[in-house]
Amino acid sequence: MYWHEGYLEDAHYLTQRAIFHAEKSENPSQVYQWHWQTGKLLWALGQSHDALQAFSRAVQIVSTNRQETMYQYDRTGSSFRDRVEYIYTDYVDALLKQSKSANAEEQTLLLSARTAIEQLKAAELRDYFRDECVVELESRTVDLDGFSTDTAIIYPITLDDRIELLVTVRGQMSRFSSPVSRREFLREIDELRDLLRDIGSDDYLESSQILHRWLIEPLDDFLTDAGINTLVFVPDGPLLNIPMASLHDGNRFLAEKYSIAITQGLELIDPTPINRDEANLLIAGLSDAVQGFSALRYVPEEVAAIKDMWGGDLLLNDPFTATRFQSDLEEKTYSIVHVASHGVFASKFDESFLLTYDDRISLATLSDMVKSTKYRDKPV
Repeated sequence: MYWHEGYLEDAHYLTQRAIFHAEKSENPSQVYQWHWQTGKLLWALGQSHDALQAFSRAVQIVSTNRQETMYQYDRTGSSFRDRVEYIYTDYVDALLKQSKSANAEEQTLLLSARTAIEQLKAAELRDYFRDECVVELESRTVDLDGFSTDTAIIYPITLDDRIELLVTVRGQMSRFSSPVSRREFLREIDELRDLLRDIGSDDYLESSQILHRWLIEPLDDFLTDAGINTLVFVPDGPLLNIPMASLHDGNRFLAEKYSIAITQGLELIDPTPINRDEANLLIAGLSDAVQGFSALRYVPEEVAAIKDMWGGDLLLNDPFTATRFQSDLEEKTYSIVHVASHGVFASKFDESFLLTYDDRISLATLSDMVKSTKYRDKPV
């Protein structure tokens, strides 16, 4: 009440008392919320440095105490992101605003903003898989910022009143933004996704051009001046539902101008180059309509092209059974597995699966299959 009525100092004092009692009760779910509220109050009071520290503390508590902070929400059915995303995005929002007036510390603040979103992704994966699989991945990560001199890494961040675009070229990060609300942005993404499903129509072009205007135009000149040929997108949330290559500037698609790559996160992958001479592929595909799922008409072309380029063993339609796929993966030393099929990725990990010709492979089973290869010289 004090906060909403403008008594910020009083609200801050009472919040500090709340933190004291919450920490004594050892209840992280209360502690992180009070630290977040401290950050909001200090920011409103103009104490930006202390506000950032409070926000950072809230994020750290959530990231390191996921099970303890989230257990009371498990029965609600809401996603991890729905429950805690505001903790991260408010921190990121403050960091980006602070970077405007902090010339000497701008790179540090921008990197902190990107790191906070990476922490959200890692915590979200831990929550989804219900184990610490992400820690295993994090131990193998490398710095992608200097990966290639003609490559730009584009990191879109969706905030309530704007889209922030963090762009890294040759190890230097720059910031661009589009003044579009979160609600409008998400609505346009849904529109494009729905329209792209109609293969025989070009009605999607309007939405494609709108999203191009928001995501690409603010940095178009910058990319040209920097001599960029490849764009690596790190999309988040709903942006994962659309192909970035489909963005259109009114004359051509983005894929006609740049090579495009997608990654889940800069700290969640190990970009080891593939040695063509040593690669051994298992290629599986399903184009037939089975188990109530529609046919995938281009899968035969896709898997045939991969086999022509790379070689390997191919399981297409009838041979692609759950039992055959698992036995091949266990008995042979594949280094790469490529699957073209239907998949269901539900809000609950145990309801997610990959479709085979005769059955469904749960993500838990698929995870176990892949993990069983990690002690080989060349794991999958």
